[in-house]
Amino acid sequence: MNRTMHRLIAAALLLPGMALAAGVTIDPAFQSFGQSLLGAPSAAQTLTVRNQGTASVTLGSGTLDGDAAGDFMISNDFCSGQTLAAGANCTVQVRFVPQAVGARAATWSVALSGAESGTLSAFLANYEDVAFEARRRIPPVMSSLTLPASVKAGTATDIVWALEGYHEGYQAMVVLFDCQGVASDCGASYGEATRFAESGLLTPEATGAGVWSYSGNTTLSHRFRYSFTPDPVRFSSGGQVVARFYYVGSGDTDKSSLSLLVPGGLPGVSYYDAEGRRLELTVTP
Repeated sequence: MNRTMHRLIAAALLLPGMALAAGVTIDPAFQSFGQSLLGAPSAAQTLTVRNQGTASVTLGSGTLDGDAAGDFMISNDFCSGQTLAAGANCTVQVRFVPQAVGARAATWSVALSGAESGTLSAFLANYEDVAFEARRRIPPVMSSLTLPASVKAGTATDIVWALEGYHEGYQAMVVLFDCQGVASDCGASYGEATRFAESGLLTPEATGAGVWSYSGNTTLSHRFRYSFTPDPVRFSSGGQVVARFYYVGSGDTDKSSLSLLVPGGLPGVSYYDAEGRRLELTVTP
């Protein structure tokens, strides 16, 4: 699989039923078209964009990108330029029209604005090998986390977490929000004014064999560490901090392609939201 295809895979496999922040999703996030005769259009496959958030989202113009974008065609587009109210959805139909033999891949992407911002993408391909299928079926997860329930202002604190997945290379980032006295949706998106610290994209301090395997393909476990010191002036009376974690796969280092790393279900940590996407800690003076 070439470097371009790796980049397309990393951009597409953000989350199961790929989602941005508060719940704008595209389903499926990966669409395989199987084999087709040269120049013969396949049956149309449908991509569905859903707004599962609580406010309207406006979609830009959908585009096909990638080295083999010309091997795919949009037969119906009911999403481009639309504004989706909360709970609404729209569909795009795509056909595979191969112009050359071999592996062909592209992405369909659409920009979002309004309650959500960023780019939503689905990966399109004419086949998948076992290694790629493993990456698709088991997206990266946070397998462990060391996050103290309480830290003291002015004292350095380490946040340590492990990301387990099938790509050889990952980068990760933790973002911190000052949520003292803020409504319960604090830290809902990266761009909030409450964001006061972030690690930037980190490379793993250690990588080793993981514990999961799919058809002989074993995961890798990547350990990350971020040390931060709560500002004693900002937290002179203490406060509540919310943490969110993000990751990016090999070849994609632009923040616009960052994906939410969901730490739900980990023991020994305190969750800020019911979905398990945000964690909290208390800062004492």
